This record gives sequence, C-alpha cells and structure tokens, in this order.
Amino acid sequence: MALLVGVSLGLGVRAEDKPDDYGGLASYPVPSAAGGNNEFQFCVLYGKRAWRVANQVLERSISLTQAKSWARQGLGKSAAEEELADLGKWERHEWPTASMLGAERFYRCAERLKLNPQPNHKAAADMCFMMLTPLDLSARQRALDEPRDAARKALLARFPQLPESVVDHTIQLAYAGESIKQDSNLIENAFAECFAVASTRAGGK
Repeated sequence: MALLVGVSLGLGVRAEDKPDDYGGLASYPVPSAAGGNNEFQFCVLYGKRAWRVANQVLERSISLTQAKSWARQGLGKSAAEEELADLGKWERHEWPTASMLGAERFYRCAERLKLNPQPNHKAAADMCFMMLTPLDLSARQRALDEPRDAARKALLARFPQLPESVVDHTIQLAYAGESIKQDSNLIENAFAECFAVASTRAGGK
C-alpha cells in the first residue's frame, strides 16, 4: 500500500531534485485560451490523488499521519503545503467527505486551467467520486494481487449495504483484462463518463 501511494506521489524522485511545485497544480501550464481534454484529465488526477488517500485513511489501510508524511516526501514544498492544507480541511470536516475533498480540488483545477466550470460541476464531481469509491477500492485490491474473493470481502466490509448486483459488477470491472496495468485509467475513464452524465442532467455542459 505504501508503494502504491508512494508512486502516485512521486517518491522515486529525490527530495533535492524536486521543483518547489513538483506534483502540484501550479506545475501544469495554464492554457492561453481554454482548456481541453488534457487539462480535464489532469484535473481528474489532481482530485483523485487526495480523494484516494482520504479513502485509504477511512479504510484504515494507512494513517493520516502516513498520508501527510508521504505528501511531504513525494511532492515539492509548495505542492505539499497545498496537499496538507486540503487534507487538513477534510480532517476538520470543512470538507466532510473524501468525495467532497476530491471535488473541491477538481473544481479548483478546472478554474485554473480554464475549463469554464459551471456551478453544478462541483456537485457533479462530488457525486462521481462518491459513486466510484467501491470501484477504486476493488481496483486497489487487484493492484495488490488480491484474488477476487478477497476484493469482494474488502468491498462488503466497507460497504455492507451494497446490493449483490452492484458488488458483482464492481468486481467484474476492477478485474477485467489481464492486469490492472492494462487499464491504468480505469477510475479516470469511469469518472469522465459519470461526470458527463451528471453535469448534463443538472443542466450543465
């Protein structure tokens, strides 16, 4: 688990070699006109990183102290400060759920990278991150080489009220293909599909 989080935070780069905003929002160049698909994908990743860490804390697979330590080690100084500030707001329940934490970061990124976010987009992102939590848990179980039965057990332990049909579908998605590495964009792609539907239903674009 430490390896998974460490890779996502860039722990393979020596601290002295990291730019101040390594891994942060300011490291991505702001488009001169309007953002496009690349910017959207970056914003999903930017929201996903803290959302995933918060969920791991909730699952008690890591501690919040560990999450903060990895942010300090894996990110540049200013990027780490931003990450820690966001985790602090979640810890203090200013953003009371992991999905809200992810949505706030996604929306902040969308504003900066000129994606023209609409007022309803933050709520749409919140809903999508919330809905994808079971899939992310199952995908992380697979990334740890856990068998389907173990992933199902972990899923039901975290979400005991999930209907059997949803559990089956979630496990099927997480374990599709020969390996999780063949679909490293599993959560990003699912978020994009969910976001398109959610924002359209709410009258956005």
